Amino acid sequence: MLHSGLLAAKYVFGADLVVVVQGPGNVGTGTPYGFTGLAAGEALNAVHVLGGRGFGALRISAADARERHHGISHHSRTAYGRVVLGEASLIVPHLPGEFGALVAQQAGDLAAGARGQVTLISEPVDGLLEALGACPIPLSSMGRGLDADEEYFLAQAAAGRAVARTLGPADTR
Repeated sequence: MLHSGLLAAKYVFGADLVVVVQGPGNVGTGTPYGFTGLAAGEALNAVHVLGGRGFGALRISAADARERHHGISHHSRTAYGRVVLGEASLIVPHLPGEFGALVAQQAGDLAAGARGQVTLISEPVDGLLEALGACPIPLSSMGRGLDADEEYFLAQAAAGRAVARTLGPADTR
């Protein structure tokens, strides 16, 4: 189904960019391979098989008290480091301070140990917090809003901006 959807987006609708996301909510067993978020890695495999260029957004948190979710979550490390078998680019938000250094180190470890060819793209977060703060709908992840876990939302916004940059200037036709 995913492969057909990607092909339809490109050849039926002429899409230059397709955003594939999980639906709301994840289900998991607390084990490395027992969660629905593995679909992110599977989606990047589909993009690779079909000859596209795949990008992944990292799940990052400075607020989650669980060690396996601090910095780059074990979900991202498994989906992108173990499930991705082809080429993929991961957007790493350039965050300040010790937490930013932790995320950069974890991303480097992920890429170095990945089964596939994972390339890291560093993206500055300048201006993104202000843009997120102006969002007209409430932002929430794992029950936390922007004020409680801004690093999570910055990672997603940085990924969006980095991928948008690959399209080049806006089409003016």
